[in-house]
Amino acid sequence: MPVFSSFLETFLNTILIVIFKLKAKYYVNFLKKINNLESLISKYNKIYVAATYGILSLIVLHSFVMLSKLLFKFPIDYFTDLTSYLARADFLARYGYFTYIIDWYSGYYVLKYYSPLWFFIEVWFNALFNNYLLSAFIIAILSIIILFLVIYKSSFFNTKSKAILFFLISLANFGSFRYFFMLGRFPVLLSFIFLVPLIFILFIYYDKKLDWRFSISYVLLTSFATMSHISAFVVVSPLLAGFFLVNKQRIKFAFLTILSIAVNWFWIKDFIILDKNVMIAVSGDTALGLTLSFTIANIRHYIVSLFFILILLILYFSYRKDKKKKNLFLFLLPIFGFSIFYLTKLLLYVPIFNNVYNDYYEIVLWLVAFVLILKYDLLNKRRILKFTIFALSVLFLCGAIYSIIVYNDYNFKYSEKAKNVITLSNYLSDKDVLFIYNSPKSGTVGGTVVSYYNMEKHVKSVDGWFDQGALKQQIDYLRSLRSSMKNEQCDTFNNLLLQENVNKVLSLGGKSSCLNSKRLISCKGDFCLYEV
Repeated sequence: MPVFSSFLETFLNTILIVIFKLKAKYYVNFLKKINNLESLISKYNKIYVAATYGILSLIVLHSFVMLSKLLFKFPIDYFTDLTSYLARADFLARYGYFTYIIDWYSGYYVLKYYSPLWFFIEVWFNALFNNYLLSAFIIAILSIIILFLVIYKSSFFNTKSKAILFFLISLANFGSFRYFFMLGRFPVLLSFIFLVPLIFILFIYYDKKLDWRFSISYVLLTSFATMSHISAFVVVSPLLAGFFLVNKQRIKFAFLTILSIAVNWFWIKDFIILDKNVMIAVSGDTALGLTLSFTIANIRHYIVSLFFILILLILYFSYRKDKKKKNLFLFLLPIFGFSIFYLTKLLLYVPIFNNVYNDYYEIVLWLVAFVLILKYDLLNKRRILKFTIFALSVLFLCGAIYSIIVYNDYNFKYSEKAKNVITLSNYLSDKDVLFIYNSPKSGTVGGTVVSYYNMEKHVKSVDGWFDQGALKQQIDYLRSLRSSMKNEQCDTFNNLLLQENVNKVLSLGGKSSCLNSKRLISCKGDFCLYEV
């Protein structure tokens, strides 16, 4: 290990020497410009700080407004992922845990292959309020309040203003806003009340003796974070690897990690003992969805990974002569390597890691980056470093502002398409077996419609919303069914419908001659319901 760290230090110092061998006059001029900008920044520093807190606070307030929509209507038009969670919570209440049901995918494990904590809490709150939407709203609000208290009451940051800023950053970055308040991934939001303090104690203890406080806190936080969402364990694993690399009590740390996994064994064993007949990871495109195309989403991924890499390099150059900080760099080395893989898209080819949604990675990279900025006072270092951090923080702020510009829908009424979905539900009952053909041009998520119909009418469906736990043969069946309708292979289409006793077909904006032989029940806009 000493040989490796020595090599790393020599390599980085060589790069530094090459950089600073640029012509002196250009370097001096550059420093003068930085000096002028620093004077300007210092002059308006209070205004900038106030604006930062103000803008981030407005984004968090905006998030509360988005959440409040749950008090008025089932989220057919938004919170698309949440609709899957709500339906599965309803399944849990009706059928029990680990149950194999026929309501979705003609056979489906409700929660056998998914982190269960949020669903248990949702069912419990629903038993109190008899309203799944109100229950989901309350859990989300409580998650945010607890997250604030965890950060604010912690002594991790040396000032309360830094703690408040970190809380705002954790919710007001582009990834969090989209992930929590547009898609409605509330189980991940719940995991953050455990994941954030877990990150804190890893930074506190990475080069210290592991006492009983660490042992209890680490096992509980890791266990509940994983029980909230399995991705929490995956995204924090680079920090766990760094901790194992640096801390001298490796055997104890490994034992505590195994113990935290054992706490989750009642459900996580199905991830380890794979059933080849069941979908474990989400089917379709990889969850990361990262390509080399320069979409807005991909630009975000490039920015956050470059931001994080720059922060680590700045930290190294700031402390490279401080021997006491050498362990800090070794602790961060695995997550540095991870960020390189994330930037270059090599993460797409790493098993397990390539099944975690990119937003979660993005949020955690933001959080660790700002832990480094705020915890180690990088804003108070040398002039050029201070300006670099300032520039990066402005970039982060611009991304946060962009999130409000993109997601500014304050409409508390149903769209016409949502009204059409609701109207057509009047023709459905719990006796029906439904197939939904969703045209890409429909502007409606078919899974949301499946969830709504099942919760309101207990309609069974050969499709579903989130196929983790469905039989692989059923996923293949659905692909064949959609393909035969799209390509107008009507004989194959009809035979496949009969195979699963489908008696209703809902077309969301899609047209096919295979539907001409079916009895039209009703059309609302370009949404049409047929009887087989």
